[in-house]
Amino acid sequence: MYTWAEREDQEIWNNGKFETVEDCIRDAMGSGYIYGDTIYVGLCDDVRIGGIDLSLQLEAVEEDMYEQVGDVSEDWDVSGLTGNRRAVYKVYEERLRNLVEEYIDEIGEIPGFFKVIDIRPITIE
Repeated sequence: MYTWAEREDQEIWNNGKFETVEDCIRDAMGSGYIYGDTIYVGLCDDVRIGGIDLSLQLEAVEEDMYEQVGDVSEDWDVSGLTGNRRAVYKVYEERLRNLVEEYIDEIGEIPGFFKVIDIRPITIE
Protein backbone atom coordinates (compact mmCIF):
# COMPACT_ATOMS: atom_id res chain seq x y z
CA MET A 1 0.00 0.00 0.00
CA TYR A 2 1.09 3.55 -0.76
CA THR A 3 0.22 7.03 0.43
CA TRP A 4 1.09 10.51 -0.73
CA ALA A 5 1.72 13.99 0.67
CA GLU A 6 2.65 17.42 -0.63
CA ARG A 7 5.96 17.50 1.29
CA GLU A 8 8.54 14.81 2.01
CA ASP A 9 8.86 15.91 5.65
CA GLN A 10 5.11 15.94 6.25
CA GLU A 11 4.42 14.86 9.83
CA ILE A 12 0.93 13.52 9.19
CA TRP A 13 0.23 11.67 5.95
CA ASN A 14 -3.55 11.75 5.85
CA ASN A 15 -4.38 11.25 2.19
CA GLY A 16 -5.34 7.59 2.62
CA LYS A 17 -3.86 4.32 1.44
CA PHE A 18 -3.73 3.24 -2.17
CA GLU A 19 -2.86 0.04 -4.02
CA THR A 20 -0.48 1.71 -6.50
CA VAL A 21 1.57 4.85 -7.05
CA GLU A 22 -0.72 5.62 -9.98
CA ASP A 23 -3.71 5.58 -7.59
CA CYS A 24 -1.88 8.13 -5.42
CA ILE A 25 -1.33 10.34 -8.45
CA ARG A 26 -5.02 10.10 -9.44
CA ASP A 27 -6.05 11.04 -5.89
CA ALA A 28 -3.65 14.00 -5.88
CA MET A 29 -5.07 15.20 -9.20
CA GLY A 30 -8.56 14.90 -7.73
CA SER A 31 -7.33 17.14 -4.91
CA GLY A 32 -6.23 19.92 -7.25
CA TYR A 33 -2.71 18.92 -8.27
CA ILE A 34 -1.93 19.27 -11.96
CA TYR A 35 0.59 18.02 -14.50
CA GLY A 36 4.08 19.18 -13.55
CA ASP A 37 3.37 19.31 -9.81
CA THR A 38 5.46 17.16 -7.51
CA ILE A 39 4.02 15.02 -4.74
CA TYR A 40 5.77 12.61 -2.40
CA VAL A 41 4.79 8.96 -2.34
CA GLY A 42 5.80 6.43 0.28
CA LEU A 43 5.10 2.88 1.31
CA CYS A 44 2.69 2.36 4.22
CA ASP A 45 4.41 0.27 6.88
CA ASP A 46 2.09 -1.09 9.57
CA VAL A 47 3.12 -0.41 13.16
CA ARG A 48 3.37 -3.15 15.77
CA ILE A 49 1.85 -2.57 19.18
CA GLY A 50 4.75 -1.77 21.51
CA GLY A 51 5.27 -1.03 25.15
CA ILE A 52 4.34 -4.53 26.27
CA ASP A 53 7.01 -5.58 28.75
CA LEU A 54 6.45 -8.42 31.20
CA SER A 55 9.63 -7.57 33.12
CA LEU A 56 8.23 -4.14 34.03
CA GLN A 57 5.04 -5.75 35.34
CA LEU A 58 6.99 -8.27 37.39
CA GLU A 59 9.14 -5.51 38.87
CA ALA A 60 5.95 -3.64 39.79
CA VAL A 61 4.71 -6.79 41.57
CA GLU A 62 7.95 -6.99 43.56
CA GLU A 63 7.72 -3.30 44.46
CA ASP A 64 4.12 -3.72 45.58
CA MET A 65 5.08 -6.64 47.81
CA TYR A 66 7.81 -4.51 49.36
CA GLU A 67 5.29 -1.73 49.97
CA GLN A 68 2.95 -4.21 51.66
CA VAL A 69 5.39 -6.06 53.92
CA GLY A 70 8.72 -4.24 53.77
CA ASP A 71 12.18 -5.81 53.97
CA VAL A 72 10.90 -9.36 54.49
CA SER A 73 10.09 -9.45 50.74
CA GLU A 74 13.48 -8.14 49.62
CA ASP A 75 14.83 -11.56 48.54
CA TRP A 76 11.59 -12.48 46.74
CA ASP A 77 12.50 -12.40 43.05
CA VAL A 78 9.85 -13.04 40.42
CA SER A 79 11.51 -10.91 37.73
CA GLY A 80 14.94 -12.56 37.58
CA LEU A 81 15.62 -14.59 34.46
CA THR A 82 17.99 -17.24 35.75
CA GLY A 83 18.03 -20.95 35.04
CA ASN A 84 14.92 -22.38 33.42
CA ARG A 85 12.97 -19.17 34.03
CA ARG A 86 13.98 -17.71 30.66
CA ALA A 87 11.92 -20.28 28.70
CA VAL A 88 8.91 -19.82 31.00
CA TYR A 89 9.29 -16.05 30.77
CA LYS A 90 9.21 -16.12 26.96
CA VAL A 91 5.94 -18.11 27.00
CA TYR A 92 4.27 -15.64 29.37
CA GLU A 93 5.68 -12.61 27.60
CA GLU A 94 4.02 -13.85 24.39
CA ARG A 95 0.77 -14.50 26.27
CA LEU A 96 0.83 -10.95 27.64
CA ARG A 97 1.45 -9.56 24.15
CA ASN A 98 -1.50 -11.57 22.80
CA LEU A 99 -3.72 -10.47 25.70
CA VAL A 100 -2.97 -6.78 25.12
CA GLU A 101 -3.42 -7.08 21.36
CA GLU A 102 -6.74 -8.93 21.82
CA TYR A 103 -7.91 -6.21 24.22
CA ILE A 104 -7.01 -3.46 21.74
CA ASP A 105 -8.85 -5.36 19.01
CA GLU A 106 -11.93 -5.93 21.20
CA ILE A 107 -12.28 -2.27 22.12
CA GLY A 108 -11.94 -1.32 18.43
CA GLU A 109 -8.65 0.55 18.69
CA ILE A 110 -6.44 -1.30 16.20
CA PRO A 111 -4.15 1.42 14.81
CA GLY A 112 -5.35 2.88 11.56
CA PHE A 113 -2.10 4.81 11.29
CA PHE A 114 1.19 3.65 9.85
CA LYS A 115 4.81 4.60 9.26
CA VAL A 116 5.70 5.98 5.86
CA ILE A 117 8.92 4.59 4.42
CA ASP A 118 10.80 4.72 1.12
CA ILE A 119 9.52 8.20 0.34
CA ARG A 120 10.24 9.50 -3.15
CA PRO A 121 9.23 12.53 -5.19
CA ILE A 122 6.84 11.91 -8.08
CA THR A 123 6.23 14.52 -10.76
CA ILE A 124 2.70 14.27 -12.13
CA GLU A 125 2.96 13.62 -15.87
